[in-house]
Amino acid sequence: MKNEDIPSVMLLSSTSFAAKNFLAPHVKVLSASYHVLLVCGDDKQTLELCDTDAELHHIDIARRPSFGDLVAMIRYVKLAYSLKPRLVLTITPKMALIALALKLCLPNTVVVGHYFTGQVWAEYTGLKRIFFKSLDKMFVRFLDFSLCDGIGQRDFLISQGVCDYSNISVLGSGSIAGVVINRDQPMRDFVHKHSDPVHLLYAGRLNAAKGLDDILYVFERLLAEGANFKLTIVGPDEQGYSQKFKKFLTEYPDRMVYVGYVDDVSNFYAVSDLLLLCSRREGFGSVVIEAGRYGIPTVAYDIYGLRGTILDKETGFLAAPFDRDAYYSIVRRLIKNRDEIKRIGQQAFAYTKRHFSQDVVTSNLKKFIASKITY
Repeated sequence: MKNEDIPSVMLLSSTSFAAKNFLAPHVKVLSASYHVLLVCGDDKQTLELCDTDAELHHIDIARRPSFGDLVAMIRYVKLAYSLKPRLVLTITPKMALIALALKLCLPNTVVVGHYFTGQVWAEYTGLKRIFFKSLDKMFVRFLDFSLCDGIGQRDFLISQGVCDYSNISVLGSGSIAGVVINRDQPMRDFVHKHSDPVHLLYAGRLNAAKGLDDILYVFERLLAEGANFKLTIVGPDEQGYSQKFKKFLTEYPDRMVYVGYVDDVSNFYAVSDLLLLCSRREGFGSVVIEAGRYGIPTVAYDIYGLRGTILDKETGFLAAPFDRDAYYSIVRRLIKNRDEIKRIGQQAFAYTKRHFSQDVVTSNLKKFIASKITY
């Protein structure tokens, strides 16, 4: 039963997947001081989040814009009005609209903010870009606070005129949930024979925005040059890419493996040497710190969302944006230099442990929320 003397904190996500991965780690920490209300926009929450310490609620909201959004907005306002939280924090883009509705309709004693985790308009042009960018400007202006999960993302938003340093915050070094690293967890040590292939990993959704065409370009060039490597691709196929590399899977089974979607990628990190990331847009490099947790360096393009998660030539490698030949050259050089992979991997692990451990990230959010709630 709710203790009326304990302030309530309401966390909102449009999907239970995002809630499980981004909000659930904070629930246990916040529950020590607050009554936590966790609201999801799909009906999977009971199965996926039943082991949290939060009071769970579910209000349907479609992923794509629709007339039903207005009905959902009214239901979210009514729920928040009845539960009387002291602070509301939303994640995922559509929930920013809900946050704005709550700010307009709830009493001034309720603090409402949004956590930016990437900008859908970053690759848009014309009126579409102007419209979605204007929405983000409106959220920052009217909400009580705005957070974003990366230093590079914050700098990008400021450079685009969406906000300034005074009205958006990055907690610590960034990340919305961090990664689990035991206090005394050592970095695993790679044991390789020089006759063994260097294990390359791609982990993520298979679509053009994630740079799969560049991954395949690198794969073909490595094949042509007789490099000693093996590429494992893990993730759901959203645009038919598995058909594009079907011939490689058949002709070169010792060079490419396609796994598809898995709930837990940790087993693949554990046997990989180098993470390949060719994204055109990232709000924050979550996959980079996941790899860093296992002492795996990342090769990526130098895009705004990855600055701060990858220190070039210190914890990973950054190629000029979308220059696939420059990207290939880095990967090819590393395949020939396993000692460099190991050295940079050790530094990636230490950097991840220091800045992106889940204990650090959850503590940062708890302190921030405490600063926003006035008793």
